[in-house]
Amino acid sequence: MKTRTSKIARLPKTIRDELNHKIEDGLLGIEMTNWLNNLPEVKKILAEHFGGCLITHQNISDWRRTGYADWQLQREGRQHWWEIIEGARALNQAYDPSEGKDPTGHLGTILLVEVGQALNHLHGTKDPKERWKLLRLLAGALSRLRNDDTREKRLRLKQLRELRRTAKSPVIQPMRA
Repeated sequence: MKTRTSKIARLPKTIRDELNHKIEDGLLGIEMTNWLNNLPEVKKILAEHFGGCLITHQNISDWRRTGYADWQLQREGRQHWWEIIEGARALNQAYDPSEGKDPTGHLGTILLVEVGQALNHLHGTKDPKERWKLLRLLAGALSRLRNDDTREKRLRLKQLRELRRTAKSPVIQPMRA
């Protein structure tokens, strides 16, 4: 992602987040520009980097299309992953070891569906740089899934070997007096 250098992009994250919430709540542009231009931190940054030129309605409009849109996507993505994590926690709480079923297999299935959805998104992306970025993310996710699968198989094999070893060892009876 390109580093932004606009007036709003240079503001502290706390102010940008508050602005994003105000946009989300439907605050009018003129109210946002008045609010921003009256904050001491904003005045200082505008003086240092922009010759004291105030934030305009156009700056807010540009931010809405760029920074705010990215902020929304990141928030939705984080929310989505929290839902998956909560689902995994519920699976772990419902896990009954006496049944011999491993709940992590369900999480792998969920992640596989997520990768499939990301692939669909990749096919719809026209920008080559964005496609490459998505492809790298997908490759990393697939690699982690494969590594987790391999680790799980090794663990099961180790457990099986241990069971066989303990089954073959003779049982020592205590001596009777």
